[in-house]
Parts: sequence; C-alpha cells; structure tokens
Amino acid sequence: MTEMSKYHEIVVLTRANNKEVIESYIMEHPQACRGIRFVYFDLSDSFKKWKKRLNIHELYYILWQRKARKKIDELLAEENFDLMHMVTFASFRYPVFLNRLAVPVVWGPVGGAEIAPWSLLWYRLCFPACGKEVIRNLATTFSSMAVRWVDPTRTSGGRVIASTPRTQAILERKGIQSRLMPTIGLNVKQDSPVIDPPSVSGGLKFIFVGRLVLLKGVYLLIEAFAKADISNASLTIVGDGCERRRLESMVDQFGISGRVNFLGQVSKNELPALYAQHHVVVGPSLYESGGYMVLEGFQQRRPAIVLDVGGPALSVDSSCGIKIPVGSGNDVVKHLADALCYYHQNPDQITIHGQAGYEKLERVYAWGEKSKIMAKVYNEAVS
Repeated sequence: MTEMSKYHEIVVLTRANNKEVIESYIMEHPQACRGIRFVYFDLSDSFKKWKKRLNIHELYYILWQRKARKKIDELLAEENFDLMHMVTFASFRYPVFLNRLAVPVVWGPVGGAEIAPWSLLWYRLCFPACGKEVIRNLATTFSSMAVRWVDPTRTSGGRVIASTPRTQAILERKGIQSRLMPTIGLNVKQDSPVIDPPSVSGGLKFIFVGRLVLLKGVYLLIEAFAKADISNASLTIVGDGCERRRLESMVDQFGISGRVNFLGQVSKNELPALYAQHHVVVGPSLYESGGYMVLEGFQQRRPAIVLDVGGPALSVDSSCGIKIPVGSGNDVVKHLADALCYYHQNPDQITIHGQAGYEKLERVYAWGEKSKIMAKVYNEAVS
C-alpha cells in the first residue's frame, strides 16, 4: 500500500479495530504514508463479541463485506474515484459484494484453488486433521464451480489477479481472464546482511519453518529425511502446532531423534540467523497460496525444496531449487529423499541455487517491483 501510494492517491476502507495500529504506524512513518487516507467501518459491538466467543471470523468477514457495500457506495457518491481494489483473504471461496459498482474493480491477488493431493491425504492417515482437509477439498471444488458468479468484474468491469497457476487455470475455464501474480512479497533491501552458508564439512543442515499442521507436509519430510540417511546431516523444525506430538513420535519411530531438532516457536527477528545457519530450506506443503518460508530462505541465499503445488511451486524453479512432482505418498517421499541427497552430492549447487533465489526475490517479490506491476494493472483497468 505504501508502495502504491507513490503512484496513486489511495483511500483505504478497513475495520475500526485496526485504527490504533495504523495511526501509530503513520506517526512513525509519515513520509511513507503520504497520499493514503483511512476510512474505518465495523459491525455492531454485540456482533463483534459473538465473533470472539464463537470464533466465527470467516462469517464476520463475509458480513463485514456485505455491510461495507453501502459505505463504499457512499464514498463513491461523495468523491471521484477511478477504481476500487478488492484485497481479499486470498481465496475465491468468499463472496464479493461489488457487482454493478460505479467504477471498475481490481480483484485479487485471489487464490484458494489449491486442494491437498488426495494421494497424500490417504498416506499415513491422521484423524481428525485428515477429515478437515477432505472437507476443505470438497468445499474448494464446489466453490470453483461458482466462481464466475463471485467475480465482481463480471458486471463492474476491471481486472482479476490470480495468485497461483491452478487458480488462474480455474478462472480461465470459467471465462475469467486473469494476470498471474504471487500474493506475497518482501522488502528485500531493508533486511539483515546475508551470511554465507556454513561449511558442509560439518554436515548438511536442512530447515523447515512453519506451523506444524497436516497441510505443511512435515510428516513427508521426516520420512524422507530418514530414508535419505545422509551421514552427519541434520534437520531443524521451527514452529509449533497440533501435529507436533505425532511428528516427534515419527522421529523416534525412524530412529533419527539425534539428528532432528524441534525448536518450537521463535520470534520473527530470530529467523534470518536461523536460515543463515542452515544450507537448504525444505517446504513440503500439500497446498498453499503463498509460502513465506521459501522467500525468507532466498533472502539469505538458501535454495529451497518444495512440492510442485501452489505458491511455493511458483517461487521455485530449477535455477533456485527443486520441485517434487506430486504422486503417491511413497513416490513423494522417495523424490524428497533424492532431493535431499542431491545437495549432499552437489554441495556447490547450494551457493549457485541460493544466489539465483535471491535474484528472483529481487526481480519478482520485492514490493517495489510488485507495485510497478500493479500500477500497470490499475491503468489497464481504468482504460
């Protein structure tokens, strides 16, 4: 948003509970926020209480959007706007109440089309997490059938931005033209200095960072690490979640507890140093529209191993890492193990792939570069 304000005047409609944080940021960064004005809107206090008690955040989001439509129409009647940018929960599963708007709409980046590969859900069954993913898969499949009616550009005009190739493919099958752009980005120039990888003579060090939930696929990584059986190699797992106990049991089961270290939650400020202490980032998520771990690794010039699905597959190519084809559980574990062994057998590729990842980060994911692309989208929408 601050990057976009370099090109345009921006009015942001957001929830009132964000006001304190936003105004504090504006006080600290007045120059960066020039050209941005905030308008606050929320549902009733009683409904906000029910949202917290019943944990109905998604329902609140939908109702907030529905009620905000009236506020949007009021703003459009009061001022001359050229377009509206609908920034979503990055999923097309949620309705959008912007049909027949008086100005064109930019919708996205929108994702949510990814489903957990069925073959990997049945592999090493884990309930109730597996059941939840099955329900999500079905909901996503049904939602993809109705996405044409969700698209606000159908009646208001504008542009659609897809965050993943699968989302773009589904949109196009429904007759919706879209531009592909990753949801996530980083301030590449403002981060900690890069540290060269440690010597591989002390053993290859792999790292995973994220929530320990089924969709992150850590159970595949642990089995692959055991199967690779690389002498003197270690695996660090950063994060916490409902899967942790099961994953620790798997480590004991495979007899690799001495080489796998669970760090639990760490602060964001500690992450750059952690990436710098390792050689390769591994992110075997079953689906994900974003995937910050890969970009954070690229910041420290570390290559990445990911499954060929969702946002991480968009971030990684053969120049900066390895993408694992999705097949049966046994096949995925084998290919993951082979990828781990590749960097053991070709340690020179760690530096080469890591540098290419950093260059891709600068070229595609730096906020400054993304804002230039978005400015072109805005101009296309209004023209």
